[in-house]
Amino acid sequence: MRTIAIAALVLVLAGCASGSAIVTGEKRAPIPADQVKIYATPPQGAEIVGVVQASSGSGIGEQARMDYVVAELKAQAGKIGANGIVLTGAGAQTGAAVVVPTGAGGFMGLPSNKQAAQGQAIFVRE
Repeated sequence: MRTIAIAALVLVLAGCASGSAIVTGEKRAPIPADQVKIYATPPQGAEIVGVVQASSGSGIGEQARMDYVVAELKAQAGKIGANGIVLTGAGAQTGAAVVVPTGAGGFMGLPSNKQAAQGQAIFVRE
């Protein structure tokens, strides 16, 4: 039982969303993440603010992991003053195995499956 609890804790800690943003245009005042919209193509007149990327292993199932990724993309875009993101790529990412103790003196490797996405952070005048 202890081994299962430790394994679950390791997976939860390893699954946090992470992201980054690189400013390539004019940085603006921060915008709340809930005001950042996702676009398939840039709206007319959109200004490129930067590039954002995120990945996450949190959540059970691909959709739950992608929801965390989208939330992190919006947070990163908002930090640099973008109110939109044009997705340029998204998908599954298999990483290194997470090693957990088996309780019998051995260890077991569990694959680290993540979802990742990247896009252009844009500012759209409304």
